[in-house]
Amino acid sequence: MSLYQIYTPSTGSSFETIDSEEAAESVFELIERSKVASLVTDTVLGLGAGFEDEEAIKKIFEIKRRPSDKTLAVLIPSISSVTSLLHEDDLEALFRIEDAIWPGPLTVIVTCHEYFARHLGGDGSSVGLRIPNDSLLRRLLEITGPLATTSANISGLPSLTSIQEFIEQLGLEPWPKSHRAIAELGISVMVGGGAPSGKSSTVVDFRGDTPVIMRQGEIELFRILEALGKDD
Repeated sequence: MSLYQIYTPSTGSSFETIDSEEAAESVFELIERSKVASLVTDTVLGLGAGFEDEEAIKKIFEIKRRPSDKTLAVLIPSISSVTSLLHEDDLEALFRIEDAIWPGPLTVIVTCHEYFARHLGGDGSSVGLRIPNDSLLRRLLEITGPLATTSANISGLPSLTSIQEFIEQLGLEPWPKSHRAIAELGISVMVGGGAPSGKSSTVVDFRGDTPVIMRQGEIELFRILEALGKDD
């Protein structure tokens, strides 16, 4: 079992739990509209908000200092949760990936309906999807629905795996002295602990005839092709 740490910037309070259900419910209660959550994943520490929450997503770009033309990915609990927002032609391949590889460190880029990606950056025509392999985060996604996410590190700096590293990279005092400054950034809750690998997910583009690796992570192309039945 993983130990999770839940931090509330508005009050400077925090607590620990190994109960992913309790942690997910607590985090859900602390997530505020137009504000950001910093969430540990199975790969690295991330920043997240509802994919429909335009103001919160703007804050993610500001906190990370990320160019607006770089699209955010979306974490989902299952493909079934977003089928109405995707193109039907992509669903068979995505269900195959879900069966064979997800949950895990693989982000798949597919075309999508404009509504899904309109606040995510880029041109709004595509989305990167991932089902994370973390019990707290997966339960949270079942409650909240899809979350727009990116790694929590400032653009160009190393990825992070802990809240302490995140606070330090922001140039703030250690917790809890920094809680007001963190709240002023627009962050309503932070989740640390878990068991992040420290390695970013593999990113593969499914928009062409053949899958193309955009960023190599733990998942190799041959596993993706095997899942799709294209390994011969």
